[in-house]
Amino acid sequence: MYENHFNIRGEKVLRHKFNFLFILLLLSSLAPCSVIAATDKESPIFHSLWQEVYGVAAVVEPEPEPKIEPKVGPKVGPKLEPKLEPKKIRPKSKSEAEADTEPEVEPEVEKEFIPDSDEADYDIDEDAPVIKKGNAKKVTVSIGKKNQEKESVIAKGKVNEKDEYRSFSQEMHAKSMNSYKEWKSEVNKSYDQWKKARNDFLKRVKEYKNGLATIPLDSKTKLQMNLGSSLEKSFNKKTDPSNAKSKKQQSSVPGSGDYKFHIVDKAFSVPMRDQKRRSTCSAFAGIRAIEILLAQQGKSEALSPEYFYWLSRPDCQKNPCTVRGSWVVPGFEGSKDSSSFDIPSEQDCPYDETPSDSNETHTPLSGTCKSKGKVGVAAYSYVTSLEELVAALDKNYPVIAGFSLSENFYQTEGVVLAAESASSASASKLDQHAKGHAILIVGYMEIPRNSESIERSREGARCFVIANSWGEGYGKGGHACLTEGWMRAHILQNPMVALTALK
Repeated sequence: MYENHFNIRGEKVLRHKFNFLFILLLLSSLAPCSVIAATDKESPIFHSLWQEVYGVAAVVEPEPEPKIEPKVGPKVGPKLEPKLEPKKIRPKSKSEAEADTEPEVEPEVEKEFIPDSDEADYDIDEDAPVIKKGNAKKVTVSIGKKNQEKESVIAKGKVNEKDEYRSFSQEMHAKSMNSYKEWKSEVNKSYDQWKKARNDFLKRVKEYKNGLATIPLDSKTKLQMNLGSSLEKSFNKKTDPSNAKSKKQQSSVPGSGDYKFHIVDKAFSVPMRDQKRRSTCSAFAGIRAIEILLAQQGKSEALSPEYFYWLSRPDCQKNPCTVRGSWVVPGFEGSKDSSSFDIPSEQDCPYDETPSDSNETHTPLSGTCKSKGKVGVAAYSYVTSLEELVAALDKNYPVIAGFSLSENFYQTEGVVLAAESASSASASKLDQHAKGHAILIVGYMEIPRNSESIERSREGARCFVIANSWGEGYGKGGHACLTEGWMRAHILQNPMVALTALK
């Protein structure tokens, strides 16, 4: 029957419409709470650095749900009838009167209607007059009733759809607001934790300075760093990110503009660690790079800096030595040459934070340090320019680099500027004292052209996000952002190293 067919079809139409509205509302309700979609970019670290560079929040609070007020039309006063003057009527002539006479019309005769069968779904008026003509019966068919029922189903469906949409909208907005409040609570907890850790860090800055050591030259390559001596390179067509043909990620945060940025996948998922008083910065940077690549494979493992420091010092593996410091390349090479997984976990080969002037690598290591390998290095590559650095980060490769340090590097709360480094009264003394420090580069952010806090003409087009090894009290939860200008002034001779693959 038509009525049944319409009901089924109507239900389908309403269901499809509601599913479409569900998707639209879901996207609109979640968007305010996750401007940066990836988990790493919703972390307190990214949020805090984003505020330092762009001056706005990376995640914004959802707007209050709009209240729908009933529409009220304009007030209308009583309708005033116009005063009509009596019209003077001219008497009609005889010919005009005859022309106005209406012709006689024959009365309409109702047409007969014969149902096709006894099962036809029609309303018959039994009180209607019956005119016999053979065996046929005259019936009055009520076709308006079907239209009324049809319109009633549509109207009822629209009302239900609006109620369901309104109810769903309120539910999704409440969930979105709760998600934001939970995220904000976690961020505030992290900030409080960093604040306590920073107080402890500032008390121990002298220990970190004393732990710095000369980073040995990389004997495996003759390549040298070439970041350029002038910041003009940051603004030519090849290097300026605003001129890039394709932008991997762009911000959609109000006030920040469309600035290119990238964070290595899983870079913020690895817990921050502290090398304490030993000269093991390269080992910590190398191990963190390995842990990030493991995390990208869905594996979480705290590995041993103690073993990697020993592995990075081939001259100190059999006999104790007194020279401090190391570089990551010998460690990567040693792991590559191993026939099996060689790098153990922190649990199997724990880090000893106590320095030993007569035995830097704490050799010989315990048996579990050498017998319970969890992972190994398969490949790495050299990085000698800003273009290569950006390309490596875009591929989600963490990059190890060595720098001499300035006072503002220690004291930073986010962005390390060349201007602050040069203006330091003790800059030259600190640069000479800070013989070398290895850190891990895990991303970059383009500096806004209209930034009020960062002079782009001096600092360059970007700052590069780093993970240090001095605990959560350094910078923002152990991280900071180095401008190109500062990097050019402080980069060491060794080329940077990108870790590209594990065994």
